[in-house]
Amino acid sequence: RKKFTELLNSRSPQAIILDDTNTIFDDWKDKVREAHHKAGVPLKNFVFVLADQHLNLDAEREFLVARQQQRCANFWRQMDAGRHDLHPSDGKVVPEPKIEQMLRRLRSNYFDQYGDVWPFTVADLQKVIGAAPVPCTTYVYTGLFLTDAAQALLLDRCAREFGPLLAHVPRDLHCTLTFGYRRELTPQETACLGQTYTLTVTGRTAADDRVQAVAVQHDCPLGSSNAVPHVTVAHAEGIRPVTSNTVLEERGALPWTEPCVLATKMGVVVNVRGQMRVQYT
Repeated sequence: RKKFTELLNSRSPQAIILDDTNTIFDDWKDKVREAHHKAGVPLKNFVFVLADQHLNLDAEREFLVARQQQRCANFWRQMDAGRHDLHPSDGKVVPEPKIEQMLRRLRSNYFDQYGDVWPFTVADLQKVIGAAPVPCTTYVYTGLFLTDAAQALLLDRCAREFGPLLAHVPRDLHCTLTFGYRRELTPQETACLGQTYTLTVTGRTAADDRVQAVAVQHDCPLGSSNAVPHVTVAHAEGIRPVTSNTVLEERGALPWTEPCVLATKMGVVVNVRGQMRVQYT
């Protein structure tokens, strides 16, 4: 459960697979409730993947028993051969009556009387997790967002410092203050929202084919959750901007050759029904 919560609050959106029996709703409803309420994941984004051969009950049970025996035998062969990076559950045997019990539960909860999968709707999920409809707006991260003039100035200076910029320049250049999916801002964040602050460039990343970023200092009272406050200026194809954190923490920043002060406004990135946008009020 701790790992699940960590993934919900990670910087990289992903598909989280709950690989478990999940034959009854109680197996998963708490996780769905947490993802929906705390991380703002829309209920329409939940997908059920059911493993069922659509055989009669006896034949389905026999199929599962045979597959389990094959998986277990293969597990111990690999263990005997010196493999120790295997999933422990593959070496366990679930008793046949238990397999039939889980199979009956699965079919009674997810299939209708004709053997077809129930078409779960958002309303169905709300009923299962005991959730009334919740606001669709989720705060993703706060930051100091450069004005258009400041962005143009920084990109011009960086072209001189770095040479050619990498393939992708973020649309909204910014210095991240806090990151983490949530429903509310703190009173201090609310007070700073929309206010203007300045960034002073103090250094830059060394030559790197993944990211180009500048280290900064700022006068916002909120501080920054990053070890090295910075603005990611450009990144390579397939590389996430957050890589700048790792590069600056591991390699430090090179000196910046000339003064560069940038105007910003404190804003928050919100997720509204899957669409990301910057909000200043």
